[in-house]
Amino acid sequence: MVRVARLRSRTFKRSTEGACRRKQMGSVHPCLMVGGTLQPLPLIKWRAVSFRRSSYLFDKEKQMIKHMKVGETRRYRRVITKDDVARFGSLSGDTNKAHFDDVYTQTTMFKKPIVHGMMLGSLFSRIFGLDYPGEGTIYCSQSLKFLKPVYPDEALDVVVTVKAIILEKNRVIFSTEIFDQAGDCVLTGEAMLMPGKETDQ
Repeated sequence: MVRVARLRSRTFKRSTEGACRRKQMGSVHPCLMVGGTLQPLPLIKWRAVSFRRSSYLFDKEKQMIKHMKVGETRRYRRVITKDDVARFGSLSGDTNKAHFDDVYTQTTMFKKPIVHGMMLGSLFSRIFGLDYPGEGTIYCSQSLKFLKPVYPDEALDVVVTVKAIILEKNRVIFSTEIFDQAGDCVLTGEAMLMPGKETDQ
């Protein structure tokens, strides 16, 4: 048998188990019988929350890091011209005479204008951003040590090699080196990269 009780001018239906429910805005409001009096339980409001995955929190099953191995190497050859040096000097604001003045450099240990060190350091970005790991890669850090001067119009071999893979943090450590046309290492360093997400095929 179902009894009908009134509470605050609203109608509640109480079951034989002592609980009641009422329809309110399409929801269900639970009630309890306490000391012979029907008492509504406090309403708990729930709000739908939308979690948006950051573009840097990648699906672990699609990380490029899964396909990388220690010892893997990528390289390419590049010739930096005097025009390249002039453009870099204009872009960076570094117009030091060591890079442009033939007369001045005759008085230095270099004897002729040299390529900007940071221009050399930027050559690794082409491999990391487009080839290996490739699109979506984030450049986290880079150390550089300059071993020999580099002059315009020399052929340079730019080489990166995987040194370590930190799978749980999605980080890869690379050795970074540049060799001149005689085979001598002119620049060495270490880079840390965060590989991106593979493009869905």
